[in-house]
Amino acid sequence: MDALLFFGPDGEARLEREIREAKAKAVCQLCPVRGQCLDYALRNSIRHGILGGLDGEERARERRRRAHNAGRRIAANQEEEIGMHAEVGDEIVVRGRHVGDEDRKGVIIEVHGEGGAPPYLVRWANGHDSVFTPSSDTVVEHRPAQETTG
Repeated sequence: MDALLFFGPDGEARLEREIREAKAKAVCQLCPVRGQCLDYALRNSIRHGILGGLDGEERARERRRRAHNAGRRIAANQEEEIGMHAEVGDEIVVRGRHVGDEDRKGVIIEVHGEGGAPPYLVRWANGHDSVFTPSSDTVVEHRPAQETTG
């Protein structure tokens, strides 16, 4: 199967893209690993192409829907709302919003919210510090404490 069916060429005309994507989605509907493919794309925040039968915008909506439903299940079990949680030293990644945009990375140096909640003081990769309140395109990656030898 040609990868261009799922990831189209640069500069593709809108009508050509719509036709190609419809064909790719039809292939996905018959694929025995469609669910695993979609889960992989959602876990890794892949924004481009047709994966799991969905395009990037459809996957973003599905990711938000799953996060909302998971949050509601957790909150129902714990009788409280669950939000973002971070600790000093965690890496924060803000995903680029457009094709070609690079991710913005930083390290949390202070947690200003109660119980690990935002806002955070972040030292960005460019050396600047700023107070930051995450949005839906933000990922916090916990970094375990480094072991010291001595």
